[in-house]
Amino acid sequence: MLAYGTGFSGDSQEESKGHVAEALRHIDRAPEKERGLILAWSAHLDGRDDEALELYRKVMERWPQDQHAPYLAGDLLFHKRETDAAIPYFERALSLGNAIPVARSHLLESLGLAGRADEALARARSWVAEAPGAASWRMLGQVQMWRGDAAAAAEAARRALEAGGGPENRLDLAAALSYAGDLAAADAELRSLSGPGADPHVRVTATVRRAYLLALQGRRRAGMKVLDALQGEGQGEDERKTLRMARAGYFAGEGSAAALWREIEGMSAAVAKMSPPLVVVLAYLGDVEHATGMASLLPSERDRAMLRAVVQWRAGDREGAAAALRALDRPQDAGVAYLLGELLLEMGDDREAARALARFQSLYTQEAWRSWAYPRSLYLLAGARERLGDRAGAREALGRLLALWSGADPDLPLLGEAKVLRARIGA
Repeated sequence: MLAYGTGFSGDSQEESKGHVAEALRHIDRAPEKERGLILAWSAHLDGRDDEALELYRKVMERWPQDQHAPYLAGDLLFHKRETDAAIPYFERALSLGNAIPVARSHLLESLGLAGRADEALARARSWVAEAPGAASWRMLGQVQMWRGDAAAAAEAARRALEAGGGPENRLDLAAALSYAGDLAAADAELRSLSGPGADPHVRVTATVRRAYLLALQGRRRAGMKVLDALQGEGQGEDERKTLRMARAGYFAGEGSAAALWREIEGMSAAVAKMSPPLVVVLAYLGDVEHATGMASLLPSERDRAMLRAVVQWRAGDREGAAAALRALDRPQDAGVAYLLGELLLEMGDDREAARALARFQSLYTQEAWRSWAYPRSLYLLAGARERLGDRAGAREALGRLLALWSGADPDLPLLGEAKVLRARIGA
């Protein structure tokens, strides 16, 4: 369990392997079932995931009433982003009891990514009915976010708080308010969690999200000041890692591959493991060399395939890149939808690009990506609609951008381009 608990951070892989090595030294003293679980995790850490899954299946066959083997098999697939394949394992684990609560949230996310949002909603509602506590309300809120119902997600977060929930539920509320368009209320929630007396991890998380919220509004200098204020405040190792990753995500929105690489360099293993989209963005911004150098560190074949598609794009093979991204497209993958939209614009397919960009805007995505890609998608969508002869649709998209950026830094290049487009279409 020590090995498993330390196995999800790029910087902790060696620590996890050390714990497994110690377990293997004493494996003859372990019961037969635990021997299988130890050997499976050891195989996973060595990159032999097929062998690990087979070991988990053998444990399931020998001990059909054990929850841990199906959960661990599902969890392995979940973190490889093979979520469709993970669903049956989580369902089996949950059919045997509720001793592993995270199996529920992983199942809901897997169902959502598979396009089975209605099924996920029904499950979440049934769990709220069974045990209406903070944890079940939180899961319901997360499903509502994936379904695009930010108002319902905010209500679920409030119900979680009423049921005794903590800072994580207030963070959920802030996210829901942001997606619902109430940015001032979202900022107020994040401010309440980032005061001097807050738990260090909560404070860093809330402050980072507030920086991204400011960037979303085009207030990038203010957002960077918020991040800079956290520097050197004596956080623990986990908080320092979170902050470094956040700064890298923030620099992704600067549009400079060199600036992003300066933030990533030296922690590439942690970035690849904990934030694969940053590697993809690095290639998207043009630094294919460094991005491909990190490919082997990415945790899943899906991440590597997404990177290969962007590398094809930057190498000039737009048709091949578009085919690769379409093969990766699935209902809840906002990153693929955005990249496909921008690539299709370059290929002159405004109609399909507009569909992809509008879908991206409807999806829930991580704060770092949303902070720069959402405003840019509004500008790109407006341009696509103008070229399609839909001037009303172009004005609508551009109006949303200019309202969002009403207090933006005046020297942002995209803001200048948006104003030129406004003058042309009369928004």
